[in-house]
Amino acid sequence: MAGNRPGKALAEIVIYVDLRE
Repeated sequence: MAGNRPGKALAEIVIYVDLRE
């Protein structure tokens, strides 16, 4: 999941928070 690229990790976090709302 996270570890490939800092940008990807950030994108996944943003999507995760967006889906939670």
